[in-house]
Amino acid sequence: MTTAADRWNRALTDLSAFYSYDADERRRLFNDIEHLANGPLSGYEARLCSELHDLTPRFRNIGSASKEQSISVIKDLGDLVELLGRRLLIFDEQCALSLTQLFVDFLPLPQNFDVENQTPIATSMLNGLAAVLYQNGIHIPTVTPLGKHLQDLFVHCLNPQLNPNIRCALAQSCVNISLPSTTGHDPEKEAVARSLDILLKLLDMEGVTEGHKCLSTAHMIMVAIKGVSRILERKSSRNEYIHPSELNTLLTQGLNWSLYGLQGAQPMDKTIKREELPEDLIPDERSSEHQRVKRKKAITRRKFRPAENDLPNTDMQEIKERLPWLGVSSSSDSESDTNVEKDTDTDARKLRQKRSCIRQASLMTLKIIVKNTGKRDLCHYWKLFLPSSIKNPENIVEEDLNQGNCGLIVSILWDPAPKARNLAVEVLRHFIHQCKQFIQRCCVMRRSGLNYTSLGEALTVSIERLHHLLIFALQKEQRMSFHCNQEILLMNQLYNTLKIASEATNYSVFRTNLLKTVVTKVLPLSRIAAQFMFIKSIAGEKTLSNNCKGLYGVSWDEITAGEHISYYICNSLRDAPWPIATAYSLLWNTYGKEAPSIISDPKMRSTIEEEAIEILQNFANHHYHLLGKHHEHIFDMLKILFDSDMPPSNIAAAFRLLHTLNGQSKTWHVTYNTPQEQDKPVPILALHEIWSYLIDSILPKFLQTTSTVNFMIVEAALEAVSHIDGEVFPHLNNLQQGWVMSVMPDMCNHSDIDVQARAIKALGDLVLIHAMRSDENFLNSATNVLLKKTIEHKDLIFTSNPHDLSSKVRNDLIYAIACLADGMRLTMEERATEEASDLPFVYEIFSESEIKCFFELMNLSKDFYDHISAQDRVKPQVLRAVGGFLQLAPSKTPKLTVSRLVNVLDSAIRQKNAKVVWNGSKAAEYFFNNDFISSICTEWSHTLIKALLFSVMSHQNNKVKISCLGSLNSPNALKLIREDPASQIQLLQHLDHLSATFHNIETTGVDYRSKMRDMVIETIADLTATENSVDVNSLVKTRNQTLALPFQDYVDTNGLEALDKLLKSHKANRNLLNPIISILAEKDNNANEVLFDADSIPEIYPYLH
Repeated sequence: MTTAADRWNRALTDLSAFYSYDADERRRLFNDIEHLANGPLSGYEARLCSELHDLTPRFRNIGSASKEQSISVIKDLGDLVELLGRRLLIFDEQCALSLTQLFVDFLPLPQNFDVENQTPIATSMLNGLAAVLYQNGIHIPTVTPLGKHLQDLFVHCLNPQLNPNIRCALAQSCVNISLPSTTGHDPEKEAVARSLDILLKLLDMEGVTEGHKCLSTAHMIMVAIKGVSRILERKSSRNEYIHPSELNTLLTQGLNWSLYGLQGAQPMDKTIKREELPEDLIPDERSSEHQRVKRKKAITRRKFRPAENDLPNTDMQEIKERLPWLGVSSSSDSESDTNVEKDTDTDARKLRQKRSCIRQASLMTLKIIVKNTGKRDLCHYWKLFLPSSIKNPENIVEEDLNQGNCGLIVSILWDPAPKARNLAVEVLRHFIHQCKQFIQRCCVMRRSGLNYTSLGEALTVSIERLHHLLIFALQKEQRMSFHCNQEILLMNQLYNTLKIASEATNYSVFRTNLLKTVVTKVLPLSRIAAQFMFIKSIAGEKTLSNNCKGLYGVSWDEITAGEHISYYICNSLRDAPWPIATAYSLLWNTYGKEAPSIISDPKMRSTIEEEAIEILQNFANHHYHLLGKHHEHIFDMLKILFDSDMPPSNIAAAFRLLHTLNGQSKTWHVTYNTPQEQDKPVPILALHEIWSYLIDSILPKFLQTTSTVNFMIVEAALEAVSHIDGEVFPHLNNLQQGWVMSVMPDMCNHSDIDVQARAIKALGDLVLIHAMRSDENFLNSATNVLLKKTIEHKDLIFTSNPHDLSSKVRNDLIYAIACLADGMRLTMEERATEEASDLPFVYEIFSESEIKCFFELMNLSKDFYDHISAQDRVKPQVLRAVGGFLQLAPSKTPKLTVSRLVNVLDSAIRQKNAKVVWNGSKAAEYFFNNDFISSICTEWSHTLIKALLFSVMSHQNNKVKISCLGSLNSPNALKLIREDPASQIQLLQHLDHLSATFHNIETTGVDYRSKMRDMVIETIADLTATENSVDVNSLVKTRNQTLALPFQDYVDTNGLEALDKLLKSHKANRNLLNPIISILAEKDNNANEVLFDADSIPEIYPYLH
């Protein structure tokens, strides 16, 4: 039996004599290779290229004897080379150069291309040339004679008198020579720019008219458009923006050809020009042109590799998308309009399909242009993409819409091919995303002056009409039944575009409640995941404009008044806020069994249900105060969901909703401190009821140490339990409380290490709940669990080559240890104010025999610090743990352990990372607060004082400086500073510097300027509260002008009485502060009035005399 390898060997042997065969033999060989090439070329590519390379000198020998015979053979060679190119053969350098030179030498003269007997020859040779040049342009520099000849040859595609097939082959060659090589190297920029210029001129010369009745001409146009697209896409893969000078031409051709052959659309009658905009409205680029975010390089060619044991046919429709020079059309590119009668004329049908392909190629090119144009340049063309003027936009009539008032929306509304409509929406979405900052600035600043009024008004009108047109497009697509994935994807894209548009819109500038109108129109539409994602995005809005206030509290009946709703809504929901009613109704239709679900696809239904749960979560997170009596709907739905057979992702989403409700409840208690249950959006008793139900019936089946429950569910359940509202916990019965306090330590021993890590982190969160950290037995148990887990995973977490799992376990462990240290520290501080104890607080938790566990956990903190990089976000957690341990440490703590932790703080406070230094300074403050430890060895205290003084002067972050000053202002630290003149003088010098520079601190956001001023005054007052050395007294006197600056600012802001109270509370030394205070007693230079009057304000008198 003859194998494929035998057939290939015979064909390649025959190919070596191709030049000597007659026409019939060449045709037989062509057919053999065509059949073989339907299978894989792998293993024969190199030999094919070698045989073709060896053929070229033999063709030249024939040419010298009989030119007519050689031209006929080379014509057939061109057909063969084109065939191999279509079958994905990429010619190597030597073969490509020899074949290119051969075709160029024997090609008829351009002026003879249209001679009847020369046209087929020229077409075959040019098609072969196009196949050979694919990804081989890098081997033909423009400075060589061959390169120059090719560039001159390509220009002839601009000759409208030439045969369309020849022009198409020339255009394809122009495209292929500009593509990168198989190794990813690009041809010369000048050659690529020349090719791009030729292609754009070709498109401009053809013009978007109805006169293109020739299929070859239409294919040539598509080749040119796809060539432009590939060149631009390659430029984007090199992280380069499109140059602004190219945008006018690119956008003109892209927009014109995107409307080619579209009923009701006409080409633009003038060239697009860049609109001038005020500089302060132009958005800022995040990075320069040459520092863009790295993209994945564009794929230039896809290799076809079927199994080697068979010869399946190559799916030409499948590879068409990646090979734009192939002459076949993909079925996905053709129009699919069920309302258009089937065309009986095959040529007319093909031409109509080709026009559809041209529109889609143009829209794809526009998408590439928009994505790869800088924001500063793209915003100048906003009028091309956004609608201008529409009559009565709230009640749109399709007959009133045209290209002049809709812009790109014409393609979205009228193109019969769903793929084209999809691409048009993508272009619009990317444009709005790119120009979001410009749209926001323009709408906000439209009333700021004459320069912005007309522009702002025009853009505001366009944005409003864009909202209405997108809703109109959604309604139009809704009326069409979904026949293919492209139509479903189109609905998703429309919702995503509407979402981006809402994010870019400042609704306060509209006279009407535009957002409410959008919601009213969207809610009646068919339910898909993208619709719920859009609702979720606006349901989570925190900031509301004046005309949007109250939107989220509007009831379902009010917002849907007069609209036909195609799905079931419970009567009990009609007075509920519309986000709650929207989400609840969908979930109720599926799980409440009152009405059948309208979504049959399980996967799609699961996605929409998860979005519905997240709508409830967003609403609870951002509009918790609006829940009121409607919280009952959410809790009822939670019970239904947990008790149903839901997909794991939805159960996890339900636990996240519960977590959010608990978090918002705790925030409400802290913020408003409402003692009355009826004043709370969600009463504690309601939370207690749901938690009792979960602990008794639901949670035990998910949180088991031996269970195989989906990790997503376990993770969400652990997170929810660990954030149970501290007000709820005391209302649970003893069994329920015992279960909560025991489940986390048990889950830390789960068989899955990922579950262990999440349980350890959850245990840390649980320790911070007041009722938990007040229980000594629970603190003791948590300490033992964390110590055991640290020792158990020591080899995993303390490694020099950490990986994802080791980092995850290590980070969760140190987070839990930090929470434990914080929880014990807070409880100790609370009890210190309530009752005095002779023993350190840790002995209330650990017995004498157990205290070593505490010391060992302290000691391990140093190992965590050493194995976490300085830039790791969890590094501050180590310092948080160290600070808590040092404040808790009893006098019997091993000195070596304390010394190790002090060295950790010394190193951390001297770092550059602001978060590390801030946490290090707070830990130092906790150390100074521990009288037992700070008095044992003063060397530890002096080490930390030096480090704090270093950061006060050298660090650039103001929050860090304030924190370091606060630590130095601790009583034990100040006592040591006063006893050390060198440290006292150094601190006073730093205060002098801060007094001179605090005015330069910006006051935007957190007012660190005032905080720094107050901290400097307090530190000066505390530092000078006792008698000081002669050097310090002298320093205060000589620098009184500078040191008085924060005092002056404090008086200007808060008044003299406030300063008097502040100085008295810190027992400031009146003699030492007299040089500073006397500056304030002088006349104010601006008001020419006395700031201090001893008669009117006697309280300040002691400081003036």
